[in-house]
Amino acid sequence: MKAFEAEENIMVKHIIDQLHQLGYYETAGKSKRELITKLAAKRAVEVRVEDPGSGWF
Repeated sequence: MKAFEAEENIMVKHIIDQLHQLGYYETAGKSKRELITKLAAKRAVEVRVEDPGSGWF
């Protein structure tokens, strides 16, 4: 395994770990791009509104 492949595997594992923390477990067979897209979507849903003036978002 080359350094690039090892780094790529580490990044994918990190993304999967973050998805698991957000409660998403359907990661098998998904590409890195699909995982990143799903992570972005899950993070967007988890946004907390702290300022009452921003509540309409």
